[in-house]
Amino acid sequence: MPWPGRRSLASADAPSVAARRPRRRLSPVRRWLPTVLVGLVFGGVVFLFATLRFLAQAPETAQSAPAPVVEVIQSAPAPEVAGPPPPTAPNESVTRQGGITFTARQIEPTYTVVSGDSLSAIAQRYGTTAEALQGINNLPDTMLHVGQKLVLP
Repeated sequence: MPWPGRRSLASADAPSVAARRPRRRLSPVRRWLPTVLVGLVFGGVVFLFATLRFLAQAPETAQSAPAPVVEVIQSAPAPEVAGPPPPTAPNESVTRQGGITFTARQIEPTYTVVSGDSLSAIAQRYGTTAEALQGINNLPDTMLHVGQKLVLP
């Protein structure tokens, strides 16, 4: 007895249904579509977990050089002295706080010319140009005199 749904050996010489119908070929898009979809799903899952891990990390604090430690030794507070503040120079400010007088003065970087100095040597030493030194000090030429004070840019 033949299998159900199969033809007997007697009809083997007759062409089968599969042989009569041409086989359909899948297009390249339909052939690769499952592979592409699985790749996209896998890539999305990996991206999602990587993003979650990145967001879960604690932010790192910026590392800088340690600040110098200054130790302040305070003795018994000095009595407040009433009276006018000490005389100050034009670029000087005086502040009193807790019995301590602070004086701040604005200092311009200057250089005093010594024997053997030239404008270009001074400029090279302080990382500038001779023309900049000549311009900021209103020098008519490059001649320098011993003891002359130059303002540095």
